[in-house]
This record gives sequence, C-alpha cells and structure tokens, in this order.
Amino acid sequence: MNDILGFFIFSTIEGIGIFIMMMAIFRLKPYKHLLGFIPVLLVMVFQSFILREELSYPFLVPVVSILLFVLYQTVILRLPLVWSFIITLTGYTAFSVLQAGLLYIEFGGIENFDSKSSEGYILQASTAALQISLSLILLKYRIGFTADFDSLRLRAERIIVIAVIALTILGLALVALSIKAMFIVVVSFAFFLLYSIKKERES
Repeated sequence: MNDILGFFIFSTIEGIGIFIMMMAIFRLKPYKHLLGFIPVLLVMVFQSFILREELSYPFLVPVVSILLFVLYQTVILRLPLVWSFIITLTGYTAFSVLQAGLLYIEFGGIENFDSKSSEGYILQASTAALQISLSLILLKYRIGFTADFDSLRLRAERIIVIAVIALTILGLALVALSIKAMFIVVVSFAFFLLYSIKKERES
C-alpha cells in the first residue's frame, strides 16, 4: 500500500475510534455527530501529515489534534470549553492506554514494533476496532459519565476561544517553514475562527 494513502486511511480510522470513544464515555451520542466530524477529522489527518512529513515536528501532532478536538466540541457542538478539554483528554487517555496494551499484546512491546511498516497500520486499526467495540457496550448499557455541562461554562468563553484560535494560528504559522505547511495550518484554524465568530453573532 502506498505510504501516503495508508497514512491517510488508517489515521482516519484511528481518529474515528478516538472520537467515538471520547463521546461514548460521556454518553454524547457519537454516531449522531460522526458525519459532521469527518471534515474536521480530515483536516486533522492532513495537518498531522504536514507536521510529521513536511516539518518533521511529530511532537506537535497530539497537541494540535487535541486542540482541534476541543475546538470542534466547543465551536460546533457548543459544549463548554472546560468540558471540551475534559472530554478530549479523557478520550485521549483511554486511547493511549488501550493502544499501549495492544502494542504489548500484538508485538511484545515497543522494542519489537516498527511504526513505519504495516505493523503501524495494524495497531491503528486494531485500536480503533477495540475502541468502537467498547463504545458500543458503553452506549448499549448506558455506561458513562453524565454532567451538567453548562455549570462550567465561562462567561467570556467565546472571546477565549477566538483568542486561543488566533494565538494558535500565529504560533504554528511561525514554526511552519514552508508556504504549503503554513497554508494548511492557517486554513485549519481559520475555519474554527470564522465559525466561532458566526456563532457569536447568531447568539
């Protein structure tokens, strides 16, 4: 399989698994929002590829991905900013624990694992399959956390969100060493910035 095609396909599968798991843990009906999340996920996968391959900054990938997950929940799902961080970090923690467990079960540990080979795709797919399976169980038996999300909504939340987006655009643009990479970074976060401003005007 072509490396670029494989990266996009399996990263998308992995992202779907993470999204479904984090939403299911808080009983937020992930399948209702999945279709609307796909365009955001494709942006996440694309920026992940740019940061890894174009800029050689793999350490930024989880940071940017977490920010995009948070912004999706805050701007599009209209969840409070604090809860968006809680949900995202909980989902990523669950993902990390499950993937670490599968890494040892399937390959015997990190020392025997080659992320650049088909083993990386196998781990991504199996992690997503496990997450989706566990999420179905959580949803079927109504297991998970429930909360009064609005109780943690900040008064100046929209202003904070817009400021975070603007600062993130500026910061990532400064580290982007190519015009192509800078364009992708700016477009990714500008989408959320414009959407946030639109929602603010509507409210």
